[in-house]
Amino acid sequence: MFAKYLKRLITYFSGTLVFLASGFLIGWALGLIIGVFGSLMFASHTGIETRESLKERAMEIKDKAIKAGKDTLQRTKDIAQEARQAAQEKTDELSKKYNLPID
Repeated sequence: MFAKYLKRLITYFSGTLVFLASGFLIGWALGLIIGVFGSLMFASHTGIETRESLKERAMEIKDKAIKAGKDTLQRTKDIAQEARQAAQEKTDELSKKYNLPID
């Protein structure tokens, strides 16, 4: 008896979820279409102007990325140099402390 009731309940809810999911997807697709259409109809620039603007923005982003990469590389080199100096100083210090020859 309980299994029969549980089976009906699961069937009911699974049908409801499929219905809700399909409604959501239809609403999402409709909203997407309306949004694309609206943006095309009310665009403040022509296609050529928009492409130029996007191209300029892409170039700015590229330049910033290159500069950030160069800055990061320089900082990494500086940190590596400081680490080498610190290691050399520690090696010298321990060599003197224990009278070990430095190769």
